[in-house]
Amino acid sequence: MVLPYEMMRGVLMTQQKPEWINKADYNFKEKNKFESEIKTYEEKILKYDLYEQLLYKTDIPLEEAVYSALKDLGFNDVLHHKEDKNNPDITFNYDGIFAILEVDGTTKQSDKQKILELDG
Repeated sequence: MVLPYEMMRGVLMTQQKPEWINKADYNFKEKNKFESEIKTYEEKILKYDLYEQLLYKTDIPLEEAVYSALKDLGFNDVLHHKEDKNNPDITFNYDGIFAILEVDGTTKQSDKQKILELDG
């Protein structure tokens, strides 16, 4: 069987590393530094992804993005009531004011019925 070089490299990369390779004697300090930096940047990128999702998500994923954004922005007592349809989608406190949110993602203009969901 003949494999192209790139395909063979791909196969070898999936091979499990032995546990002894992670010991300090066999570790590359520079590699560890780069992996740490990559993890830091991935966390920062996730934060930006979260805010981008506010622009295009709908339904529960949009509610989760709003919930996470409110927590990230430092609002207090942020709760996502995704299991309880008798409550608003999200509640939170801000400077002693209790707030409720009804989240609705749409690809067109929202209708009056969506606003009236908050009546009561």
